[in-house]
Amino acid sequence: MINDYIDTALSMVQEGLGITITTKKNILSLPEQVVFRELKPNTFREINIAVLDIKDTSKATDAFIQTARALFTDEDA
Repeated sequence: MINDYIDTALSMVQEGLGITITTKKNILSLPEQVVFRELKPNTFREINIAVLDIKDTSKATDAFIQTARALFTDEDA
């Protein structure tokens, strides 16, 4: 699903309709005439997840938390 949004955004960039800001992980390949440039200074985002009690989360919530941690944990840390 996310790749569909990125593909659409990159197609719009290719047609000269705008720019997009995304992570390197989201870009599998760039269309012709689209250039990847890093933001300076480096940027980051903080993502938080809140639950009432971590011991009482459902299996689905636990799976979501584990997936989010795997996707968004800083690789340089």
